[in-house]
Amino acid sequence: MKKFWMHWRVTGALAAVLVACGAYWWLLLAQQQEQTTFAETQTELRATHIARTLAAQMETLMGGLEYLARSLAVLHEHDPQHTFQLAATDALASFPPGSILQIAVTDSSGRIVYSSLSPDSATLGTSIGDRPHFQAHTLETEKRLYISRPTLGRVSGQWSVQVSYPISQGNRFGGVVVLSINPDYLSNNLRDVFTQGNDAALLLRADGAYLARSHDQNGVLDLNVPADREFLRYPERTSGQYQIVAPIDGVHRFYAWQRLAHYPLASASGSAATRPWRERTNPCATAACAMPWERWRLCWRRAGLRCSSSVKSRTVNGWSAKGNVTDWHWKGVSWAHGIGARLREISFLTAAGSVCWGCQRKPTTPTLSNSKR
Repeated sequence: MKKFWMHWRVTGALAAVLVACGAYWWLLLAQQQEQTTFAETQTELRATHIARTLAAQMETLMGGLEYLARSLAVLHEHDPQHTFQLAATDALASFPPGSILQIAVTDSSGRIVYSSLSPDSATLGTSIGDRPHFQAHTLETEKRLYISRPTLGRVSGQWSVQVSYPISQGNRFGGVVVLSINPDYLSNNLRDVFTQGNDAALLLRADGAYLARSHDQNGVLDLNVPADREFLRYPERTSGQYQIVAPIDGVHRFYAWQRLAHYPLASASGSAATRPWRERTNPCATAACAMPWERWRLCWRRAGLRCSSSVKSRTVNGWSAKGNVTDWHWKGVSWAHGIGARLREISFLTAAGSVCWGCQRKPTTPTLSNSKR
């Protein structure tokens, strides 16, 4: 009878511990969910701010390239030999090395009449009349800058973003000035914002073509973003937000995008999204639940050892003890020891119930003195 009541007392204590742990666990999860929501809100604000900053930065960069292309076009109209070529040389020197791969000029049919790569070589005469950055100016009467998607150059043999501006001969179309911009130059400008981690920045054309990406640049030179992106589905919007797993690297990010005010481009900032709380491991909560369990397990084991010792003593003295009682206690001790060891492994607890982050001390097990054996 005494064993029966002892069993129910221990069971009741275990139930009370489990209820207390459950309540404490619920409070921890609620607090963690609140912190996760706050972190996600801050991530959204950060991505939006960076997207606007990138848009302003790219607006300035494209404005400088347009000014250069327009100035070169005007100089070529008046003095295509000496003044223009001197200005082209100065322009290449004023930009970072390798940022402008080539400055070229075509006639009205699309044949190259000047190239900074080889001004006097046989490459002159190569036609780009079928290229979009030339054809765009033959179809429009208004002078404006055209920005192509990354294209493999016929003269340079390298991937470049073609920035072109028309040349006039009187009132007629006389050709184009082409600035071949290295995509890595654009990518480096984006990479200055995100130097590490899983965050990313993008520069896109209005049709979704990649111009530059802060990471994995070479993998997107001839790609478009998926057609379901918000800025493609809603061309009337100037900014927006969305969450997606990037098909380039498989990272789940929160993206904020912003259109440039004067150019058909959009910048996007992608901040790595925080993982849902269900996917996280909270060591504090685990330790909080494991410490009461650890204490209960030790008490359970000591009680089992004392009961087993008592039963053995009674059997020796002639008392009849049912084997199922002794077996039940030892099975309970083994079951409690297995779960306790698992919790101790997860939460890095020592046998005494103290938290020991990263230590690997072997848990001590209760032993009987020689007098009790």
